[in-house]
Amino acid sequence: MKSSPNAESVAPRYRHSVTPRDIADEPDTEEITSLPQFRERVAGTFGVIVIQDVARDQPIAHHRECPFIREELFVEKIIDGGAHNGHYYWAKNSRIAADQLGTRRCKHPGDKLSGG
Repeated sequence: MKSSPNAESVAPRYRHSVTPRDIADEPDTEEITSLPQFRERVAGTFGVIVIQDVARDQPIAHHRECPFIREELFVEKIIDGGAHNGHYYWAKNSRIAADQLGTRRCKHPGDKLSGG
C-alpha cells in the first residue's frame, strides 16, 4: 500500500520511553484525560484508542497507528476543548471496545483494524 508523502507529519509516532505493561494487569478500558496518558497509550504495545464524538452516533475504535490518532486532535478536543465535544478512551482490544463502549472499527484504509 502506498503512503502519502507527508505520512510522518500526519501520524507522528510517540517513541519516548514507555514502561512495559502486562495486559493481565490492565483495566479493560480507561478514559484518556491527559497528554502524557495519551502518549503512553499510543506508544504502547497493545490496545486500541477509542474516539467518542458528540457529532457521531457511535464511538470509533482505532489502531494506535491510525492516521486519525494525532496528538494535535487530542489536545484540541480534550485539553483545549475540555472534553465538551467528546472523549478519548483506551481499550485492551477492539472486541472489548465494542462490547463495553459500543464502538465500531475505523474504516480508514491506513488503520490496521480495517485491514490497512
